[in-house]
Amino acid sequence: MPIAVHQIYNIFINILHHIKNLFSLTDLQPEDGLPYWRELILHVMLTAGIFLSLLAYIPALIIAVREQLWGLAIFDSFVYLFLLIIRSSSRRKYEYRVGATLVLSYTVGIFIILKICKFSLIE
Repeated sequence: MPIAVHQIYNIFINILHHIKNLFSLTDLQPEDGLPYWRELILHVMLTAGIFLSLLAYIPALIIAVREQLWGLAIFDSFVYLFLLIIRSSSRRKYEYRVGATLVLSYTVGIFIILKICKFSLIE
């Protein structure tokens, strides 16, 4: 029996190690100054965005599918996938990742404004 617990522990440690590698920063160190802090801020924002947006994405996707709002379901899925791609592309140049994050943010904002405009008095 203790062997099984030890094996489960090793599997858990391996999973944590892979997650740590997936969400680790580049080779920059705090001694590198501004580039390190820019990377760290972007890293924290994207990682938090992935986990926090998952709380909104799952219920929104369920409701969109239930109400047969396929455009919304596809858009939400595309945005979440794009967020994952931006976060996982740490080998890309910093400026490209920031630009992609800004484009993603503006696209979501425009989509929301266009969807809400249908329900507003201004059409």
